[in-house]
Formats: sequence, C-alpha cells, structure tokens
Amino acid sequence: MPLDEREQIATDLQNRLTSVQLKELVNMTTPDLTRKIPLIMRTDGLFAPPITDTYELAGILADLHGSELLRERAVREAILARASDEVLAELLAASDKLARRRHDKIEAIAGCKWTPGKKWARTFVSALNLPACLAGTPSESGLPALETINPYVPLKPLHDFQVQLRDQVIEMLTDATSRRAILTLPTGAGKTRTTVEALVGYLRAQHEPSGVVLWIAQSEELCEQAVAAFREVWTEQLIRESQDGYLSAPRSLQIHRLWRNYSYPSEGLEPGSVVVAGMQKLNASTEIDSLSSHVAVMVIDEAHHAIAQSYTQLLRTLDKIRRPIIGLTATPFRGNQDESRQLIRRFHSNLIAPKLTSPMEDLRNRGILSRIVAEEHPTYSNFTLDARELAHVQQMHDLSNSTLNRIGHDADRNRMILARLLNIPNGKAVLFFGCNVEHSRLIAMLLRRKGRTAASITSDTPDTMRRKWIQEFKDGTLQYLCNVGVLTTGFDAPKIEIVAIARPTASVLLYEQMVGRGMRGPANGGTEECLLIDFTDNIDNFSEPMSYTRISQMWSESSLRVRQITQIPGGSLGETSSSQ
Repeated sequence: MPLDEREQIATDLQNRLTSVQLKELVNMTTPDLTRKIPLIMRTDGLFAPPITDTYELAGILADLHGSELLRERAVREAILARASDEVLAELLAASDKLARRRHDKIEAIAGCKWTPGKKWARTFVSALNLPACLAGTPSESGLPALETINPYVPLKPLHDFQVQLRDQVIEMLTDATSRRAILTLPTGAGKTRTTVEALVGYLRAQHEPSGVVLWIAQSEELCEQAVAAFREVWTEQLIRESQDGYLSAPRSLQIHRLWRNYSYPSEGLEPGSVVVAGMQKLNASTEIDSLSSHVAVMVIDEAHHAIAQSYTQLLRTLDKIRRPIIGLTATPFRGNQDESRQLIRRFHSNLIAPKLTSPMEDLRNRGILSRIVAEEHPTYSNFTLDARELAHVQQMHDLSNSTLNRIGHDADRNRMILARLLNIPNGKAVLFFGCNVEHSRLIAMLLRRKGRTAASITSDTPDTMRRKWIQEFKDGTLQYLCNVGVLTTGFDAPKIEIVAIARPTASVLLYEQMVGRGMRGPANGGTEECLLIDFTDNIDNFSEPMSYTRISQMWSESSLRVRQITQIPGGSLGETSSSQ
C-alpha cells in the first residue's frame, strides 16, 4: 500500500473514531495486538504499555487492511455509527432496504454485500466522504481499453537434460506398455516447460488427435502458469517449423480454463485441445465422467498430492480407458515412508529423472539453479509441548496448529525476527514464511511500520490484491512478501534473493517447497545465490528431526541422485548427495 494512501486512511479513521472503537476493531482482527506490538518493538526495559493513541491505532488498522479495510463489516458499522441521519438516509435509499430506527438503518446498510470497486462500495465511500481508495480495487473483467503488443521473444532452447526428459515423456505417450510416471526436477529447473514441450510435440505429430490433454493443478497460479506455457510453446514450435520450411497447414490450439468460475465448455471438446483444470473444480463438476471420456493424456501438477482421495476416482476412470498419466513434482515423496510407497505405487514405480551424476550440484554449476546460502538464526526462544501437542507430533510427525500459534505469538521471538529482517538492505526481494495467518500479517505490518514495503498474502486475500502484490514483488516495488503456505507452490518470482523461514517444521516436503522458491538460477532468469534465513527455536521435548532430510532408496529403479540437507552440530544446514 502506498504511504500516502496509508496516511489518508489513518488520518481519516483518527478523526472519525474514538480510541476505544479503534482498539476494539484492531483486536477483532488480531486479538491483543495493541499489547503485542509494544512488546515486540521495545528496545529496552520490561514495561511496555498497550497502545491507546488514536493515530497509532488507526495506523495499525491501515497497515493490517489497507484499501480493503471496509471489507470488514465491523469497520463499516463503526463508521456508520458516527454518520449523520442525513447520510444514513441517503445510503439506506441507495441500498433499497427499509428500516425506521437508527440502529436498524446502520445494520441494514452495513449488511449490504461488499464487493471492492463496485457501485455500492463507491457509493458508500462517497456518501461518507471517505478516502476514495477505501472503495477497493475491482476484479478485472472484460477487455482492457489499452492493449500493448510486446515484441516476439524466442524461448530459450531446452537444456540437454530437459531434452532427455522430453523425449522420455514422448516415448511413454507412444508406448502402450508404460502408462504412469512421475517427472521430477528441482524447483526452478523447468518441469512445466519440459512437459509442455513433450505434449505439444506429441499433439502436433498427430494428424487425427484421439482426445484432449487434461492438465490438473492445485492453485490458480499453477493453472495460469500451464496456460501460458502451452501458449508460448505452441507458438514457438509453429515459428520454428515455419523457419525450417516444413510447416504444413497452421493449426490452432484450443486451451480451456476449468477452475474457479470457469465452466465446462457447452459446445464440447475438440480433439487435440488442452483443458487446464483445478482439482477442486473437477471434484465439484457434474461433467467429470464426460470429461474423462475425452482424455488422451492427463498431467497432475504437484503430483505428491496425488495419493489424496480426491484423485482416486479420476485415476480409476482413466485406468479403465487406459490413458497415460504423468505426474510433476520437485518432491517425489511424502512426509512418511508409508505415504511415499503409496505415491510410488500410484505411479507404477516409474520415475523420469535427469541422468546427471549429481543433479543439484551439476545444475548449480551450470547456473540453472541458484546456490542456497544457509544462515541459521537462533531466536533463543524455549518452548515445551503439552500432552496434546506431543500426541499430535507422534501422529502427524510435525507441530500442531496450537503449537505454531504459541510460537507465532511469542513477543521476544518476533522481536528477533523483525530485527533480522530489518537488517536486510532495501531492494532485496524477501519471501517470508510465518507460523500462521496472524503471524504473517503481523510481521508484514511491523515491517511497514518501520518504513519498509511489505504485504501478507493468505488464502483469504482477494484475487485482485493477490495478483497486484505478486506483480509488485516481481517488479521490485514490494520488498517483503509474507505468507504461511499459499506461496509454497505455483508461485513464480525468479529474482527472490532471500527466503526467510520462521515456521518450524519437521516436514521434508513442506521445507523443500519453501526453500525451493529461491532456487531458480541465472540461466533461468533467477539469481546466482539465494540466502536462506532459518529462524531456529528450542523445543525441549520435540523428538522429530527439525531438518531437511530427503527420502532415499525408494524410487529404486531410478539413477537420480538427490540433495539431502541434514542437521549438523549446532543445528545449521549442511548439504550432501546420495544415490537412490
């Protein structure tokens, strides 16, 4: 949020609401925040009184919610309670609702559906003479008034190891004996591009395609990433064929979006087209059986999720019609051996992996992956698990939400985290992983209070704001992007220079996904090095290894060598390679 917007919102709230009202609104979002902030930001002494100053409280609300502040009904109600009878009458008339008493008018107006940027939001803000930015940003719809056509930029040729994997995928698609496999490459090494190259080559070689490519992903970002890859690779192959002089009849590629509000195409599916679908949408769709009958090949992005029950029925359907299934993942294993074996069986123990002596080191030497420089940063915080938390660890092999909440609320720990983050020079792109949603928002707010540009993205963040902040992060106008787990996959910002992990975990999968966000090297548009700041705690009776430990010797038919990060004396991170 621009500083001038923040000042407008804070000043307006200060003039409208009392300190009691402001404190209530702050604590409705994040309980006891007015006491936590002084404890975190104090520099000396033990006494830290809670914040009561109206401008400080208004600034906290502005930092927490920004231009989305009025999405909170409680905030609308508080502002309406200070409005004149004339303004309430104007808004009530605009809302087409009826009420006689003042209290009922406020309830009726505050209860109107709030859609950022739409007519009602603009009317509300205008009638109350609020800062215009509080109407929010509307979701994009329709075509833009201005469209810029960028010059054609050829895709870089595939690396040799990507060519090997592409050819293995094409061989699998044309070989009736091999029907399932997982393709694995480290994050940042080009799994999507490699697979799309294989699929496009396969589709273009077919004179009469037998069905559609179904590409399944877990998030909107991953879905759009796949759509962009198909568009770019299809165009690139057409241009190359034209330049080489053997392009016959140019053929179009239809790409259907099937996630969120997109619907199954009523006119049916043309053979040789691509359907990019979200798993949640597929599960909720009544057209799943019809779609399955049209599938020629299915791709499951982030395939380590494929042991979930939601995939089982779809896989069984495709098995009946004998269609190939390709999984993509940087982590071809699960959090425990039983689940890992289940994943391996689901993909018929077939792992398509680069034939490199030591993949991680080889890819780093070639600049395809960045070098992770690990910094252990002790918080000197001590925690002891209670009986319920210990039982959760024994069952789930990781910390419970209650434990993470407690760790995320610790003022001394947060003061250490904030100090280290503020020590990062301006201009360095930092991706921060917090303990929970509240922790992510808190750290982002504290950074903004110190004059840094920061935003927190959660599963509740509106799509428009999510895209806006991610783009600002990529452009370098937003330095810190805070989250809990929504940016572990499907998030592509090549120039991440620092990954800061303040969420303790024993999950191999989760840890690799977090670290992997910073692994794209200069040859793929990333960085030479990525600093990993790992905030470590003392958890007295937590027996699981708090380390990055790859599962080995499970994909026994593969010659893949993988990186293992293990705990070394002092708790810092070391790196080795081991054969599988």
